[in-house]
Amino acid sequence: QNDIFYLTRRFNKGTAGLKKASAEEKAGVEAGKMMELPREVADSLKNYYVKALWNATEIVLKIADDRRLYLFWYDGQADKGEEKTGYYNVEVDGSKSLFFPEELTVYAGAITGLKYDAAQGKYNHFATADPGVTVNIVDISLQPPAFPISKVFGPMSGGKIFDRLQYPMGLGSDLPDENSAKGSVDLMPKFLSSGIICLAYEINFYFTDPAGSDPAMWNIELGNINAIGVDLESQKLTATFPTAVYSFPVVVENNGLTFTTGENVRMLADASAYYEKGITRLLVDSFKSRKFSIGWSDYPATEGMLVGITSQDNAFSLPVMLSKR
Repeated sequence: QNDIFYLTRRFNKGTAGLKKASAEEKAGVEAGKMMELPREVADSLKNYYVKALWNATEIVLKIADDRRLYLFWYDGQADKGEEKTGYYNVEVDGSKSLFFPEELTVYAGAITGLKYDAAQGKYNHFATADPGVTVNIVDISLQPPAFPISKVFGPMSGGKIFDRLQYPMGLGSDLPDENSAKGSVDLMPKFLSSGIICLAYEINFYFTDPAGSDPAMWNIELGNINAIGVDLESQKLTATFPTAVYSFPVVVENNGLTFTTGENVRMLADASAYYEKGITRLLVDSFKSRKFSIGWSDYPATEGMLVGITSQDNAFSLPVMLSKR
């Protein structure tokens, strides 16, 4: 594809690309630029946000390390956005331009690289799969973009699922007690106290669209519960436990940069049983009547973009990030 031969590792699905070298690239490799340039680019661009505007599509790229990058795009007209991860290589012809072994597809097309203008001494546009299309960079800065909720989660839809509360390295939890039930491991002793041995389940966090006059909802889902124990309602031995969903009405504020959850939580019957038994009580109560802001996190991830959520309530500071599936 585009004169690049793609390779994929069998076990961890890592990728690599091979392409025919030009005379300039051959000379660059022989001069030892193969390893020098990636480090040079990472040192100059790491932690910077490279921002571009392509018609109605906003594009933000961030170099994560000497090979990996993140890309976020959002199309305002289509109200559609997505995060992507990928890898880059540096052209060894001395240009300092980047090429992406795998194209990063955005709403309006495919991004294939980042171009460096030697005359101006800066990166000035993204390369695309269509050589007739130029995507000019509008800003390169250390200041992360302020993405409204609609850009991070979609238009209040359930299409983006976050499956972990992740604490930054070195930070602890400010949840009510040390057994905070922030994830499945923490919930296991709570299940055991109700006579349930859990084999597999997961916690998901997501938004859903409002229907009619209903507000948007912030949801905590305890799903895929495979266990052996006593049914919480019938008190009979069972190996099947239903999914539990806890939904909070949400008020969106500050042009979508903050949101506040309600005090009243909507629970289905089974969700109520888990709550009343104390299995999910701490987790659910921690999200009642809280005001949150959304921003990008610098915390490293092997896959996906981490979205930081910080409580604005002085009585409750939740130093966590949602890790997207």
